[in-house]
Amino acid sequence: METVAIVGVGLLGGSLAMDLRRCGYAGRILGVSRSPREYPAAFSSGAVFERAAAESDVIVLCSPVQSIIADIERVDALVRPGTLITDVGSTKSAIMSAARTHVKRGVFLGGHPMAGKHVSGLEHACEGLYSGKAWFFVRTIEPDPPVVREFVEWVGRIGARPLWIGEEEHDRSVAMTSHLPQLVSTALGAALARSVDPGVARQRCGQGLPDMLRLAESDWALWRDILTSNRLEIRRMVGEYLAALGEIEGMLSDAASVEEIREAFERSQEFARVVREKR
Repeated sequence: METVAIVGVGLLGGSLAMDLRRCGYAGRILGVSRSPREYPAAFSSGAVFERAAAESDVIVLCSPVQSIIADIERVDALVRPGTLITDVGSTKSAIMSAARTHVKRGVFLGGHPMAGKHVSGLEHACEGLYSGKAWFFVRTIEPDPPVVREFVEWVGRIGARPLWIGEEEHDRSVAMTSHLPQLVSTALGAALARSVDPGVARQRCGQGLPDMLRLAESDWALWRDILTSNRLEIRRMVGEYLAALGEIEGMLSDAASVEEIREAFERSQEFARVVREKR
């Protein structure tokens, strides 16, 4: 793994370069960006897509899902045989389908680190972004070629936890753990914006509302592709959430039934304690 190309030098791509350097990677790191920018010291240089694809042992696609698919459709003709092509896309089924169709010379490894922030862009990249976070991988071939094993080892060295998973199971899981929380936060912000001035809300709220609205600041350009590519699984999870919220609404309609909400609180508290433990 002498040369790594990172296509999409934003939060995830920039942080990956920084972490590779922090953990001792001494090879070249080429940055490929669709907009002019300065590359941080972690990068050896910037490069156009064609040059980076031809010169690299590993290509990491770090753009939104539809851009990743577009890059998959053209990258295979540019790479040397056996080049590892991987990605950090937030959904996997559509990406893996494109890879099975278009990647023949290279080796494709679907990837998705469960790391990020509610803000995007290279200016927010940092060391340690992946530390302690799950990094999902989906194979297209077995057994794993040496370049795949080496890249997965580097993912472990930067502090992430490699997890192997099927693409459909992945999309079901992230609909629950990532996509639904985003839409809950977005819906809350949209609902309050209809009737409350944000300046007034800021003056009168405690910490609960800002905590709930953190995800509502997320970048629409990223989420547009996620909602499109994982629409069915997200709709299923939204339906389950609305059913639970509807049960609580029904209990609130009758003063005598309010006590029944206690069971929902207790189940939620236990779930939250486990999920939030040591985070």
